[in-house]
Amino acid sequence: MNVSIKNPFERKQKGAVLMLCVLLLAGGLYSCSSKNDPAEAILGKWELIAKGAHENAIRTVEPYGVYIEFLSEGISRVYNPEMDEFFYRSYKIDKKFIYYNPEKTYEQGRIDYRYSISKNQLKMTYHKISFNITGVDPTIFIYQPKN
Repeated sequence: MNVSIKNPFERKQKGAVLMLCVLLLAGGLYSCSSKNDPAEAILGKWELIAKGAHENAIRTVEPYGVYIEFLSEGISRVYNPEMDEFFYRSYKIDKKFIYYNPEKTYEQGRIDYRYSISKNQLKMTYHKISFNITGVDPTIFIYQPKN
């Protein structure tokens, strides 16, 4: 007679390991989701929280109602509460740049921003603008999602 005595916790341990593997796989799939796609990550409303002329001069600002919203159709709109009005611009995005008014030349109003999204913040820095614009200050803008 061959009697084997199994550890009663062995089945629970295997179940826990299996559950851990499923959670790790799900987490990996989530991190590879569409939020890694710049066109998806930028969507929504962003409220200005800081700005500055250069990295060492960035200062926080009190939210005053101005926000930028990126829509999925390649349109952005900025809300100006003082005028209670939206201003619309077309945009294109890739992994490094947001191009405002990409169909225009720089002299006609095209603006390129280098951007990054991390820690739930959107940082936009002027990259190329019209040479006809003078006194461009600030050049760095930091936004957070608007509720």
